[in-house]
Amino acid sequence: FIVLLPALPTTEIIEEIAICLLTAFREPFLIDGRELILTISIGIAIYPQNGKSASDLLRNADTAMHQAKEIGRNAYSFFNKEMNTVMLRRFEVEGQLQRALERNEFEVYYQPKIDVKNGRVMGAEALLRWHNQTLGNITPDEFIPIAEQTGLIVPIGEFVIEQSLMILNEWQKSHRSICARKFTSTCH
Repeated sequence: FIVLLPALPTTEIIEEIAICLLTAFREPFLIDGRELILTISIGIAIYPQNGKSASDLLRNADTAMHQAKEIGRNAYSFFNKEMNTVMLRRFEVEGQLQRALERNEFEVYYQPKIDVKNGRVMGAEALLRWHNQTLGNITPDEFIPIAEQTGLIVPIGEFVIEQSLMILNEWQKSHRSICARKFTSTCH
């Protein structure tokens, strides 16, 4: 939804209005005898600082709304120019993420879990890394939230599971052959 307000003298008044909207949505709505709990995220763009055309103001308010969502929903955010840089990066990452699996850009690394009492390997943690030809190395803390929000986390998760099962199978075969060699050498 879009809320258009006439020229307001201060940002404090805009903040008060945003807080009133957030407060109104904290209470459940009663519709057909059922409680419906909604959350809102508010993006605020101010004319003329954040745009002189309706399309610029809407785009910038939308960018600020995405920032509010990242804060944790039920929040508001004023647009600032740095947000454009952040959103452009997000769009670039999202665009490249769409085809990253097809281009085989993900790699799974395994970090051993070691029992500190006896020094034995107890297992391994699968760590996903992404290197893209255009963007370079993208850290998991940047691409995982985007993958979750776009629904790409499911196929990426399936990829990690497949890779982990393949390497586990290789480790088991390797372990069996080592054990078999030890057994035959002790029998002679």
